[in-house]
Amino acid sequence: QTLGPYCFQPTPFADVFVFMFTSNGANHLSGTGRNLNVGGALTSTAILSGASATISFNSILPPTGSGHSFMGSATISLATGTGPGRCETVNTTGGCGLGTAITMTMTACPPGALTDPPLDDAALAGKRLMDGSTRDPVQ
Repeated sequence: QTLGPYCFQPTPFADVFVFMFTSNGANHLSGTGRNLNVGGALTSTAILSGASATISFNSILPPTGSGHSFMGSATISLATGTGPGRCETVNTTGGCGLGTAITMTMTACPPGALTDPPLDDAALAGKRLMDGSTRDPVQ
C-alpha cells in the first residue's frame, strides 16, 4: 500500500519535498519523491520508532541548473510533524554545504505536487536552496 503524498519543508531552506512511501514490513518504509522547487528526484527511507519517524533522503543532481546532489536526515515527531535534522551537499560549500542543521516540518502539499513542473526561477529569486543553486533576482 502506498502512503502519501507527504510534503516537508527543511528550514532554513525554501525547498519543499513531496514523498510517497511504501511499507517494507515492520516499521520500515521506503519512499520516492521530488524537490518541488527544482524538480530533482528524491529517494528516502523512514523508520518508525515510538512517537517519531527518522527519515533519510538524498537527491541526485538536478536535471538542469547549477545545483548539486545533497543528502540529509531528520527525526520527525509523529505528534507535531516537525523535528531536527541535518543535510550536506556534495562538492560545494553552497546550500547545505559541509553540514547544516535543518528543521523538517510537514506542510500541506500544494495542488499538483506529484505532477506539475517545478517552480520557475522567478518564484525562487533570492531563496536559499539545499542544492546550492542560485537564482537570479527578479529584475
